[in-house]
Amino acid sequence: MKNNKNSNRYNNDDFRRMIVELYNSGEKIKDLSSEYGIPNATIYTWINKYTPVKFEDGSEITPDDYA
Repeated sequence: MKNNKNSNRYNNDDFRRMIVELYNSGEKIKDLSSEYGIPNATIYTWINKYTPVKFEDGSEITPDDYA
């Protein structure tokens, strides 16, 4: 039987953003993967989705917000 506990957690935007913030603050993907039980590829996907792009005028937007 599949454990939905991790699946539900991964579907939470706040959890995903927290992982990306941890990565952006210097945590290694390998460590985040081990600690939270998330595949490396999933973390890379979240980083690409939630890391803001900064513009010359100082504004920021995430690729997800842009879409």
